[in-house]
Amino acid sequence: MHNWKELFDYSDGFLFRTEKYFELYPATRRHADVGWCNNQGYVQTEIDGVAFMLHRIIWEWHHGPIPAGMHIDHIDKNGLNNKIENLRLATQSQNRANSKMNKNNTSGHKDTVRTPNGKFQARGTENGKKLYLGLFDTVEEASECYKAWARKKHGDFVSFD
Repeated sequence: MHNWKELFDYSDGFLFRTEKYFELYPATRRHADVGWCNNQGYVQTEIDGVAFMLHRIIWEWHHGPIPAGMHIDHIDKNGLNNKIENLRLATQSQNRANSKMNKNNTSGHKDTVRTPNGKFQARGTENGKKLYLGLFDTVEEASECYKAWARKKHGDFVSFD
């Protein structure tokens, strides 16, 4: 692990290279903040040819190493908002629970799908596996089933939009 505080200064969700950084990497161009937006909507940077996500560096800058198997969740779901107060440790399931609704969603409700027989299925996801929660006559009933399960399972991490 890098000593992030030696390489960067933090201010309001942004990282800035320190003089030590320029001593270690003299060929680096001097410009204001660190990183660029990748195609997944997160800010990343590169050190010695290795890509690092800025939200992970900022978390470690403030709190130390991220425990194995844990993720860093953007509370407001905005991958460009790397203010420390917008970041929290999360399991994979918690991180997914706080994700935006899939852009291919056709029911208008998170984790609720219309089946070929016209009914609506509520489903959850746990550790990357789909869970069947029930079959309902209306999309609202299926959505309420999912929401109840998600609130119980994910607590403060749950998001329905």
